[in-house]
Amino acid sequence: MPQFSVIIPIYNRIDFIEKTVDSVLQQRFQDFEIILVDDGSTDGSFDLCQKMATENEKIRAYQLPQNQGRCAARNKGLELAKSQWICYLDSDDQYYSNHLETFDGLIAKFPDQMAFATDQNINDQPKPYRLKKLGKDRVHIQLEDLIEHNPFTANQICHAADLNLRWSEERIPISEDWLFFRELSLKTSILKKAVVTNMITDHPQRTMNTAQSQDFVKYNLFTSQKFISENSRSLSSSQKSKISTYTDLLCANVLLSSGFKAQGFQLLKPNILKPRAYGFLLFYKAWLKLIIQ
Repeated sequence: MPQFSVIIPIYNRIDFIEKTVDSVLQQRFQDFEIILVDDGSTDGSFDLCQKMATENEKIRAYQLPQNQGRCAARNKGLELAKSQWICYLDSDDQYYSNHLETFDGLIAKFPDQMAFATDQNINDQPKPYRLKKLGKDRVHIQLEDLIEHNPFTANQICHAADLNLRWSEERIPISEDWLFFRELSLKTSILKKAVVTNMITDHPQRTMNTAQSQDFVKYNLFTSQKFISENSRSLSSSQKSKISTYTDLLCANVLLSSGFKAQGFQLLKPNILKPRAYGFLLFYKAWLKLIIQ
C-alpha cells in the first residue's frame, strides 16, 4: 500500500496531462500511486492516460461513462485509492519535486494531524493572494479562517483517507473547493506549512478564466447555503450569519463590478438591516460601486 494516492481528474486536457503526470513521477518521495480519472474527454485525453498507465505501474487510468464534473471524477478517485493519504492535482497544474516529501515529513512530525496544506505559485510566480497569517511557518487553519477566504486550491491539500470525505456536490464547476475545505474543517484543522510545493498553470481555458460572473455568484450562493443547511447543528448562529452575510456581499461586489447593478443591489439591500454587514469592508465597497456606476 503506497503512502499517497494522487487523484487527477481530467477533462479535455491532452495538451497538459503529460507534464502534470510527469511532475508527480519526478517527486523526490516515490511511495505513491497516481489515479487518472477521465471525465468523458473527447480530445483523446483518455487514450493518452491509458498509454501512460501501461508504461508505468504507479499509474492507473479510469474513465467515467459520461461527463459528470471534476468532483465526480475526484470521488471516483477516492473510491479507487489504496493509500492512507489523499492528494489532489488538477490536470493542467504541476507539483514541484518537494511536494510529497513535504507532506511525508509533516505526517511523521505530527502523527495526530489529519490534514495538511502547503503554499502554491501561479506560473512559477508567488501566489498573490494569501491570508496574512498564512505567512507564518506553520498555522492551524480552522473554519473561522475559511468564512471570508478561500486560501487553497485542491492541489495544496493532503488529508487522511480515514476521514471518509467526499466532494459533496458533484455537478458544480465553481466554489466546490471552498465547500470542500469548509466541510474538511468541521472534521479536523488543516495544518499549513509555509513552503511552496506546487504550481497553478494559468491559461485562457482554465476554469476560473472562463467562468462568467453570474455563474460565480450562482454557485457561491448555492454552496454557502448548502454548507449552512447541511451542517446546521455543527455551526453556531454567529458562524451561519458570517458565512451568509459575507457571501451576499462578495457576490454583490462581483455583480456590481460586472455591470449588473440591479442584481447586485438586490443582494446588498437585505444586508442594510444586518449589523454584522457593517463590519465587512465589502459592504462599503459595494455601496461605492453602486454610487459611482
